[in-house]
Amino acid sequence: MYSLMSGLRNQVTVTPTVSSHLNAFVTSDESSTSVMVYNFDPYLVFNNDANTRTDTQENFSIVISNIFKTVGYNISVRVKRYQVDATTSNLKIFIDYTNAHSGNTSGAPDPSLQLIEDYTATVVNGELHLESSTAGSSAKPLGLGVALYRITLN
Repeated sequence: MYSLMSGLRNQVTVTPTVSSHLNAFVTSDESSTSVMVYNFDPYLVFNNDANTRTDTQENFSIVISNIFKTVGYNISVRVKRYQVDATTSNLKIFIDYTNAHSGNTSGAPDPSLQLIEDYTATVVNGELHLESSTAGSSAKPLGLGVALYRITLN
C-alpha cells in the first residue's frame, strides 16, 4: 500500500468513535492524496493466545487539511477506498483456506487489494472530511487492518 502513496506527508486528524488503536498517515502532491488508516492492536497481533480476544471494528472520521498542498479552495474529488482486514484482501486467510482445502483455491477469498468504495467528495476551504461510511451507504468500520484512500482531482 505504501507504494501507492506519493508526495509529501500531510497533516491529518483521526477521530475514532470509541477508545481505539486507530491512526493515519497521509501524503499528497499536486494531483493526488493518499490516506492510510490503520487499526493496530499489538495485543491481538502478538499476544492473543488461543484467539481468546476478538477484534473490535470501529467507525472513524478523518479531516485532511491543505489537500493537494493548497489552502482555501473548494473542489470536487474522486475517492477510492481499498481495505485489508479479516475478510477483505487478506493473504493469510487465502493461504489458510488453501491449506485447509488441499491446495484448492476455489471458493477462497481474493487476496489482492480490493476496491470497496469509489465516490465523489467535496474539498471545502482546503479540507476533506472522510468517514468510515459515506452518505447513503452502510458503515464500513475498520477492524484490525488497514484502509487506503486514494483521492484524485475529478
